[in-house]
Amino acid sequence: MRKRRKSKMLQPVEWALQAPWRTGNLRMEKKRKVRYATYYSQKEISSVRHWLVFVNGRNEYIEKYGYFPSDLNLPQDWGFLTWDHRGQGDSSGQRGHVVSFGDYAADAQAVVETVLGRTVSYDVISHSMGALIALTSILKGGMTPGKLALISPFLGVPRGALPLSISRGLAASMHRLRLGRVYVNGSGMMANLDFATNDKTYNRERYLQQALSPYRSSQITFAWLHAAFEALKVVQEPRALRRLKNIQCLVLQASEETVVDLAAIDAWSQAAREQGVEVTSHIFSPAKHELLSEKEAIYEQVITLLKGHLGG
Repeated sequence: MRKRRKSKMLQPVEWALQAPWRTGNLRMEKKRKVRYATYYSQKEISSVRHWLVFVNGRNEYIEKYGYFPSDLNLPQDWGFLTWDHRGQGDSSGQRGHVVSFGDYAADAQAVVETVLGRTVSYDVISHSMGALIALTSILKGGMTPGKLALISPFLGVPRGALPLSISRGLAASMHRLRLGRVYVNGSGMMANLDFATNDKTYNRERYLQQALSPYRSSQITFAWLHAAFEALKVVQEPRALRRLKNIQCLVLQASEETVVDLAAIDAWSQAAREQGVEVTSHIFSPAKHELLSEKEAIYEQVITLLKGHLGG
């Protein structure tokens, strides 16, 4: 695996993606734009035999993981596809807002089918919120991967200042009252550069680089929170889990996870196994939520497990 270069001067993430990255825009309904990017070494996209589809998380963007496909050391005839979710990165839409996770899933299906076609072979790697999006899409018959990797998956809302039952009821009420676009105060803003108290990573340089991103982080709306609670119920239903029986799943978790609910990840993995789904789990320690931005020793282990799971 190629080492990520370290610099003495703190620099923002490199915004101009270098070849073989290629970017494009998918035009959606009402002139909405979804920006996507592909990474492959073949001259023609039609020569790519197999793809890795990466579904990133909330407040994330294509450039954040510009190093990722190179570090995976993909076979020459493999490709890598990712995109900015609606309301994130350079895609259009209200920041931190969605009415249904089915909308995210519809975007995912549209990007995959438009860019890759409907008969191409691919696997899915997902991170955090991206895991819930990927599962929602798969269970709706949208994306159809051969294998699935869930990294620090958002499979449960962590306990906050309010009990979950109150948070769920409040989000549903705001949604019904058509106040869903109102933001939930204090919900996930990257407000400062205080590395010492961050809940994302032990990699100081990577954290501070991302904190300087031109794509500002946003809070979530009450509609987003309501949509998340609804999607979480669906992906935990036994009948839904049985639809994953033909997909090999790898679940990667951080020992010091606080961004998503660690117990919910364990519960989902066990429930999936009980429905006949092949689920392999691994916990990294010491590590925080963003395993793909962790210190080199942890990151290398993550890459090794991903490559072993995906083959190639």
